[in-house]
Amino acid sequence: EFHKLDLAEFKSDWFARRYSGTLRWSLGGRETGSIGYRLAPDHMRLLYSTTIQREKRSIDERIDFAFTPQHFGGERRWIVCPSCQERCRVLWGANYFRCRKCYRATYESQYERFHLRGLATAQRLRVRLGGEAGMCFPFPEKPKGMHWRTYLAARERDWDASAAMERLLSRR
Repeated sequence: EFHKLDLAEFKSDWFARRYSGTLRWSLGGRETGSIGYRLAPDHMRLLYSTTIQREKRSIDERIDFAFTPQHFGGERRWIVCPSCQERCRVLWGANYFRCRKCYRATYESQYERFHLRGLATAQRLRVRLGGEAGMCFPFPEKPKGMHWRTYLAARERDWDASAAMERLLSRR
């Protein structure tokens, strides 16, 4: 139920150019939220409004960045959570944008019905390849431009998830 603000959505040169814009989220063709942002080399500003206890508030929040060195030169940019000061790549928005730990949010895979590791990943892969998400549908054909090695590895992971699901269901 959170809106996701991922640092990977911003191109690295946008920070030096002090780029600004708007991110929008939608579900089923209906906009569920939007946020304005202004980037700087060492921070970003988030501009949005939220309703807290039936009162609409405008938020102008500064989110600082931390940097870690890379093995072959350069630096990796991280978001510093305004609440816990931990480094993260993604902030989640409810009334405020904070890290997953601050909201005590869990991963989708923790709620898989049969606790079958990899099932949700296999279903997302099927959709990304142009097929249906359900495991009862045939595995999609190789998309044009995809390497055979990549396709065969994906099909192998899909078979593993399918076999694990069959073993689990046969035990029940």
